[in-house]
Amino acid sequence: MAIERENTNESTKRESAAVLALADRIVADIRGRQMSVGDRYLTRDETQRTFGASTGLTNRALRWLAMENVLDRRQRSGTFIGPNAPVQSPARVRTIHVLLPADRRDVFGYPFDIAVRALCKEIPDASVQFSFVPERNEVEYAKELISASQMTGQCYGVVSISGTHELNAYLAQTHVAAVAQSSYVLDAGAIPTVDLDLHEGGRLLAEYLVRQGHRRIALIHAAQPRQGDNEFFDGISEAMTAAELPHNGLIYRFVPPGVETIAAETHRLLDSEDPPTAFIGRVGSIAKVIADAVATRDMRVPDDVEITFIDHATSTAERSPHPHVCPEPTFEETIAIIAKMLRDLVENKKLKSRRILVPVRFHARKSHAHETTQERHKEP
Repeated sequence: MAIERENTNESTKRESAAVLALADRIVADIRGRQMSVGDRYLTRDETQRTFGASTGLTNRALRWLAMENVLDRRQRSGTFIGPNAPVQSPARVRTIHVLLPADRRDVFGYPFDIAVRALCKEIPDASVQFSFVPERNEVEYAKELISASQMTGQCYGVVSISGTHELNAYLAQTHVAAVAQSSYVLDAGAIPTVDLDLHEGGRLLAEYLVRQGHRRIALIHAAQPRQGDNEFFDGISEAMTAAELPHNGLIYRFVPPGVETIAAETHRLLDSEDPPTAFIGRVGSIAKVIADAVATRDMRVPDDVEITFIDHATSTAERSPHPHVCPEPTFEETIAIIAKMLRDLVENKKLKSRRILVPVRFHARKSHAHETTQERHKEP
C-alpha cells in the first residue's frame, strides 16, 4: 500500500475502498513526479481528468488526503503538497521558464547571462530555461511547454518577456506562478508586471531631441505593439506638443522584425522629400541597425542624423555612443525584483504591488553632452 493505514482514524475507516484506491494513485503520482513539500499539485478538474474519476470520488479522495496532510488545499490558491506526503527526495530540478517573442529574436538583444545570474541568485535551487514563443499559436505553445514541465513536477514558475496580451492572459488563468517583464496591461486580474516607466522615457528622449533643434523625428519599432508602446508614444507626443511642433513632426513606423527591414525603412525615410534629422529606436539593438544603415551613406552621426533609444541598463547600453534612456537600477537589479515577486507567488505570499514601474533617466553621450545642433536644424 502507498499509504500506511495501521493508525488510521475512524473517518478513514468509513471511506470506501474506491476513495482509498484513488488516494493511493494520487500519492503514487506525487512520488513519480518527485515533488516536494509546498509544490503546487493538480487542480480538482486536472486530477479528475488525469485519473478518469468522477467528480464526487475525486473530491472525497482529495479531501481525505488533505485531512491526512498529504495535500494542502488552499481556498482560491490551489492544491499543494503537504508535510505528510511520502516525498523521497526534496532535491530536484525546479525550472523557471522564461518566454521571449520569437518574432524579435534578431533584434531583441536580451542579456541572457545576466538574467540567469539574477534569477538563480534569488532562487538558488532553480534552473532557467529560455524559450522563444512563436508568433502564431503562442498560447498553445506555452500551454504545451508548461504542461509538460508540470507533469514532471519541474515547473517553478514563468517569466514572460514582452509577452502579448493573449499570452499573459493565458498565464493569468493557469495555476503557475508568473510575472511579466514587459509593457504592462491594465486588465484586472492580469499577472504581476515589472516594466520601465515608458511614458517618462519617451518624454525624456523627445525633450532632448527638441532641445537639440530637431523638428522631424522618426520613431522605429520592430515588434507587435504592446500597451507600453502606447505609453512610450504618448510621452514623445507630450514633449513635442509642449514644444508646439506640428503633428507630422513625428514619423511613427512599425516594421516587421529583422535587420533588413529596419535598415530598409531607415533608408526609405532618409530618401524622402522631408527626411527626419533624428531617430528614436524602440530598443538599443534597433538604434544600432539604424546607425549601421546611416553609416553606409554619406552622412555622419550625430552631425547629420542623431540617434537615440530606450533600453535596460546593461553594459551594452552603457557603451553605446548614442544618447539614451535607461532605468535607474541595473538590469540585474530589475531581474532580482522579478525573481522576488515570483518566489513570493510560489510561496503564496501577498505581493506589495502587482505592478512595478521602474524609474528611468536620460544618459547623454559624454563627448556630446553640452553640444547643440539648434543652429544646424533651425527652420529658415
